[in-house]
Amino acid sequence: MFKFIRDRLRKKDDGMDAAVRAAIASDKVCAILRLVVENPGISATTLADRSRLEPGVVRACLVRLAGLGLVEGDADGGYCVSEAAKPAVMEHLPLYYQCPGLKRA
Repeated sequence: MFKFIRDRLRKKDDGMDAAVRAAIASDKVCAILRLVVENPGISATTLADRSRLEPGVVRACLVRLAGLGLVEGDADGGYCVSEAAKPAVMEHLPLYYQCPGLKRA
């Protein structure tokens, strides 16, 4: 029974790992993900300004990240890393310091 639960959890984690690897394969999506990690609650407008990407490109990146389950929008129009994605993001996204968006709740 416990092996079944452990294997099921591992498959879920493998899916999130694959999602992070897919996201960081694109330079633009990776840049947006990094900004969201570094600035929890950041708006799409601020993302466009800081990344120097067109707002339409930023929206497309956010849609892709949300579709992968990595990013969630909040009621104020900001974006943050989903709780389920934090372990995989911490493992696969090269970060050189502790980002506010990856602190565990």
